[in-house]
Amino acid sequence: MKVILLKNVPGTGNAGEIKEVASGHGQNYLLPKKLAILATDKNLTQMKEQENRKAKEAEHDLLETEKVANRLNGLALEIKGRINESGRLYASVSGSMIVKKLKEKGFDINKKSIVLPEPIKELGDYQVRIELDHGLEAEIVVSVID
Repeated sequence: MKVILLKNVPGTGNAGEIKEVASGHGQNYLLPKKLAILATDKNLTQMKEQENRKAKEAEHDLLETEKVANRLNGLALEIKGRINESGRLYASVSGSMIVKKLKEKGFDINKKSIVLPEPIKELGDYQVRIELDHGLEAEIVVSVID
């Protein structure tokens, strides 16, 4: 019996694979638990269409992420901070503060994407890396001013 696996099945195969399985295994385990569907012409065509759709969506997402990365590269942000007598900030500049400033500029960036090697605790300019989807990165300049 030929089936298309919908989920990873240990000992049988991974999702999306077309496998030849024993009839009993297919009819009594894979099909009732919706781990696989029969490999009919109709189902194979639908699977190929779905794969093509996913590939196009991934390509579109990659292009959009590249555009965002290009717009972000070299962007300069100013964040105001209050300093004490010794010239240090009362509160360090965090990833969420940077995300808030980026939202004001029209970017929707996740806080986990901001890479700060160490908290920013003094006035000055800092290079901050932003890790985006698809392994893309961008660098911005964060200026902490009084």
